[in-house]
Amino acid sequence: MSNFLNQIIMMVVSVVLNNTLTYYGAMSIYGEDIPLAVAGILTKLNSVLNAFTVGLAQGCQPIFSFNMGAGDYGRIKETYRKALVTAFLLSVAIFFVFQIFPRQITTIFGGGSELYFVFAEEYLRIYLMMVCISGVQPLTINYFTAVGNVRTGLMLSLSRQGLFLLPLLVLLPCLFGLDGVLYAGPTAEILAFILAMSTMYRHWQELTHMEQDVLT
Repeated sequence: MSNFLNQIIMMVVSVVLNNTLTYYGAMSIYGEDIPLAVAGILTKLNSVLNAFTVGLAQGCQPIFSFNMGAGDYGRIKETYRKALVTAFLLSVAIFFVFQIFPRQITTIFGGGSELYFVFAEEYLRIYLMMVCISGVQPLTINYFTAVGNVRTGLMLSLSRQGLFLLPLLVLLPCLFGLDGVLYAGPTAEILAFILAMSTMYRHWQELTHMEQDVLT
């Protein structure tokens, strides 16, 4: 259910994002078409990135579930730590690729004017600047789903797109124009990361107490 609702919200976010880019792009030197075309590229790149992070998170699900039932809380913590490090290293590598080669990545999807490439470089660098922490939320969502904490998993699943990104896409452009659309993505990523880590930290303490009770 959490993944299903997340996909629905992502669809709503895409509609709002496209309309916002079109509206505020018309007020800029880029016009309506360039921001909308670059948004399509970003959607494709995000789907590739999500395939890695979500695949890693889903691969850990049976390990989390089995060891929670078996009472092996140390194995759960070890798995989460290793998956977190793996997701972070993967995301950092992707971050550097986006920051160093934005124009080369854009050309894979077609050509355009110089103004098109200028906006594409700026869009990719800004909107994906916090991609290095993007693997934390899907991993944490799948963890809570795997251990039977459905409400927490659902809350985290809806947080980035629904609770943070959607309002930011409406608010920030009103204040900063087209730049507000670009910075909505990394801002929502940071807020979702803080929420996921703070939620996991509290649960981690509970796991530690449960592990100590088993040992004693």
